[in-house]
Amino acid sequence: MIKDGVLVEVYLPCALRSYEVRLPRGLNVYAAAQLTGEALASLTDGLYQPGRRSFLCWRDTGMRLPSKATVAEAGVIAGSKLMLV
Repeated sequence: MIKDGVLVEVYLPCALRSYEVRLPRGLNVYAAAQLTGEALASLTDGLYQPGRRSFLCWRDTGMRLPSKATVAEAGVIAGSKLMLV
């Protein structure tokens, strides 16, 4: 595993699919959501359209991750289950 990245599962409700994504620990959550959305959009056959209002949240609770925090500061660890909305 890359030292500064964590492998997580990101669920896209609109596509009813999960994807494994490596997120850099030092990247802020807002940027991680935007980059993840752009990367996954091409895999959903148009079901997901990334936008500025996209956000990451915990899949089990639906609570949003703090946009301004880094991935590490938000408590995201390897194996975390997130959802992109």
